[in-house]
Amino acid sequence: NSEDENQEFSAEVDLSFFINSVKRNLKTILLFTFGASLISIAYSLSASKIWKGEFQIVLSSSTSPVSGLLMQNEALKNFLPDIGGNKDLETELETLKSSSVLNPTFKFVKDKKRNSRFNINNKSYSEWVAKNLDIKLLKSTSVLNVSYQDKEKELILPVLKKISATYQLFSDKDRL
Repeated sequence: NSEDENQEFSAEVDLSFFINSVKRNLKTILLFTFGASLISIAYSLSASKIWKGEFQIVLSSSTSPVSGLLMQNEALKNFLPDIGGNKDLETELETLKSSSVLNPTFKFVKDKKRNSRFNINNKSYSEWVAKNLDIKLLKSTSVLNVSYQDKEKELILPVLKKISATYQLFSDKDRL
């Protein structure tokens, strides 16, 4: 019986070493936890908030009904990538991202931020687009998702309206 008890006892996990170790180092553990909590709270209170707004635009594509049906089939879409006007949509997307279209909006943002604490006079157009704008074509659609983020909440809506108006003017020029 004593051999069976020894085997069962050795198979059990001895937590007393772990518990004693935690008791010995309790002050260090509590100080570390308290310090890390204070640093986390201070950082979260001092970090500036970033606001974001977005809208969607349906881009017109000049595809024929037959090519549109072909593009709905995933196998054919991968096999025949040029069918369906995807290149036209991608070209339109890149044109809409270009500085010739969005530069007036960039100048508007620069003017609004000139007297604020978030001055961007030394920022280039490409830096501004990379950091603040996200313009993507939703997969397998002709829907363009435009999102803008900024540290100034009051600037989000006017900038989105300006981008939308610019895109509408751009599409009207194309139609005319």
